[in-house]
Formats: sequence, structure tokens, C-alpha cells
Amino acid sequence: MSNIEQYKILHSKDSTYGITGGAYIDEVCLFIDFLKPKTVLDYGCGKGALIKELSQRYQNIEFYGYDPAIPGRDKLPVEKADFVINTDVLEHIPEDELPLLIKEISQISQNVFFVLHHYPAEQILPNGENAHCTVKPPSWYYELLGRYFKDIVALESRSSFTSVVLTFKLLPEWIHKYNSLIEPYNLQNDIQRIQNELREQQDIFKILHKNDLNLLLFKYRFLRLISFGRKKQHYKQKVIMLKDIKKRLAW
Repeated sequence: MSNIEQYKILHSKDSTYGITGGAYIDEVCLFIDFLKPKTVLDYGCGKGALIKELSQRYQNIEFYGYDPAIPGRDKLPVEKADFVINTDVLEHIPEDELPLLIKEISQISQNVFFVLHHYPAEQILPNGENAHCTVKPPSWYYELLGRYFKDIVALESRSSFTSVVLTFKLLPEWIHKYNSLIEPYNLQNDIQRIQNELREQQDIFKILHKNDLNLLLFKYRFLRLISFGRKKQHYKQKVIMLKDIKKRLAW
């Protein structure tokens, strides 16, 4: 059974599967306001929740959806578009099929909003395999996308499990707008991650002041440096932070 057939079964059995694209509507609207496209294609649209909402907000723009696992949307509706949306799609595609698919997207438009997922999915396919058959780090995708797009702009994502790539350049003020847009999501994610990490680091942090947001974020930045800091200046920052943490937690 092909990969697409697996997803056809999922969509037919679960009415809620394939409707999460709407979660990114704020980001999509921001990029639409920046690009001012006349035609927009949601490539991998699932059940079409995102384009339905967008069509109501932007009545002067033509919105199209494509998804090979959805009857009625399983044929590309346009050869060219001013803007393409591709959210939580590439990780569902077998690795050896990705170059051809990305090439196809690049030929439709050079203005694409990618949301990439970097961890296994909760969803299991009918054949027993994980729905995310291609789990790669952001850098792997940057290299692959760079073969087909002139511009690769990496942005923070609203989720710790995902990353965002634009294939068009944003002006600085629009990057600021984007960062302001996702900041509440990042703050919420940070708090959850801090709580989880501190539970695992009880030998390091003896006291958790749940109501002290600044302290939570401070601890989180320290943990991130421990996990990912490799440069000399990172180690210097660790020492400074550790001393301050000891003082504040009264070690």
C-alpha cells in the first residue's frame, strides 16, 4: 500500500485528521499582508480548514488547496501561484521522494512558507509505521530547500517541535512583527519546557518558584546553554549564570 493510500485511510476514518493547518493562520495572514498575492496555494491542505478561513478574510484573493490524499483536492489546481503554504507536510513524505516534491513546489512559486516538524508523530499509520517517516533536523532541510530556492530565511516557530522557513526575504520591521506574533506561544512553550526540565534536574535546582516567571526563564536559558552551548563565550555565560542561580536559590 502506497504512502498516499495510508493517508486516505486516515482521513476517511478520522474527521479531525488533517485540520491543523488553521493553527498557523496568524502567521499566514502576516505573510499575505507582506506579499500581497493574488493567488495562494495550500500545498498539503488536508481537509482545507486553513483556506476556508483565509477565503473569508481575503475575498479579493484566489485560494486553492491541494492534497493527494483528499478526493476532490488530489490534483494540482494551478501551475503557478504567488504564494504557497506548506505546513506540517514534508515530514510525512518519504525521504527519497522529497527532492521531487520540493522541486515541484519551487516551480509553482518561489514564495513559500514552510513549517517543518522534527520529531516522531503521535499518529500511527494503518501499516503500523509512524506518520512522520522523515525526521530530520532543521539544517538538513535548509540544505535541501537551498537546492531549489534562492532565499532561505529561517525563523523561530511557535512550537519547540517545529521550525519555520521562508523562501523569500522579509523586511526587518516585518520580522519584528512576526517575532511579536509568536512570542506568546514561545513564552508558553518555555514555561512548560522549564517545568519539565527542572523536574528532571532536581539535583541541580532544589527550589522551583513557579510564580517567578523571570527566574523560570533564567533557569531555562541556563539549561539551553548546558545542552547546546559549545563555544567559549557560552561556557563563560554558564559560569556567570550558575553563580547567580546559586545565589538566588540559596545553595
